[in-house]
Amino acid sequence: MAHKVIDKLAEIVRGSLTSGYEVVLLTSSSVRSHVRRLMKNALPQLAVCRIRKFLPA
Repeated sequence: MAHKVIDKLAEIVRGSLTSGYEVVLLTSSSVRSHVRRLMKNALPQLAVCRIRKFLPA
């Protein structure tokens, strides 16, 4: 199941990058490191950030 999610996300991100968009994947703090680790081989250029980083304090 994880491979299907990674493959689909990689397809979407690659399409966006090809179209000239910059892509940032926002996650909760509790899963960020796990998602980053899963995605690093398929999309090493993908920024995976905690959503709280972008919320006002």
